[in-house]
Amino acid sequence: MALGWALGGAAAGIVGVLITPLAGWRGLYWVGSLSAILIPLLYVYLPESPKFSLLRGRTDEVKAILSKLRPERAELYLALPVLAPQISARASVSSLVSIQYRQLSLAIWLTSFLSLFCIFGLSGWIPTLMQARGESFATSFAFGALMQIMSLVGGLICGYIVDRRGAPRAWLSAWWLGGALAVGGLIFFHGHLSNLVCSALAGFCIIGAQFVLNNFTAHSYETDVRATAVGMELGVGRLGAILGPFIGGTLQQMFPGENVVLTAMSAAAAAAGIGVLFAIRKCSSCSTSNEMPSTNANARPV
Repeated sequence: MALGWALGGAAAGIVGVLITPLAGWRGLYWVGSLSAILIPLLYVYLPESPKFSLLRGRTDEVKAILSKLRPERAELYLALPVLAPQISARASVSSLVSIQYRQLSLAIWLTSFLSLFCIFGLSGWIPTLMQARGESFATSFAFGALMQIMSLVGGLICGYIVDRRGAPRAWLSAWWLGGALAVGGLIFFHGHLSNLVCSALAGFCIIGAQFVLNNFTAHSYETDVRATAVGMELGVGRLGAILGPFIGGTLQQMFPGENVVLTAMSAAAAAAGIGVLFAIRKCSSCSTSNEMPSTNANARPV
């Protein structure tokens, strides 16, 4: 998923350089609208998780998914009877603020809000800020593409470490705090090389951590409420994504220069790093913990 995000973000920077001089900013939206072509493909080819289908009583679909994942066991899966568990109630948004999930949900929502505030604030304003520093038009757009490309590397490395070592909250916090330092570096260093390094590190840490936060959120909830939880995390985060460029523009108008905008984004990344530490599911009788275990090399999938 991170690969698609990074490639799309990098492509947006390239399209910005090529299309904006010809069709203006509206041309970017026309290109972006082509993503609607993917909707029927996703509907046909993207499977549900086996556990989610099982909870809905769709046993034939479960067998088909497992057979595709493990073709060497296809005959066994098709022959075995599958008993679907009963669901006591439909998942609802209100269940995310129940005693079981309240602290976890509030911390994740706050973290996602701050993270996407910083991501979209930087992505929206970094070309303008770099032009103000003397970078060329094409190079300024390239900074946004660089952030997206490095986010792929950052997300993969952070995810790998979490899978191997566990402790996702600590690693996510370290990633966002590192991103805050990278954005802060743009305030104090103004050379071309420092612009490149700090922008790359900001994408590596801040956007890379957001990828792992999505997975952490899914892992922290039971299956019957998991999609609702991830949807709310991204939904609340989108409020930050909307406000990031808006508040960045307001600050740019109120205070000359780019340092105030960068300070706001750095503070948001640092606050996200602190907020995720409180994303704890307090429930002694829960069947799962939101601390991802490290990978067991000897484990085999069913």
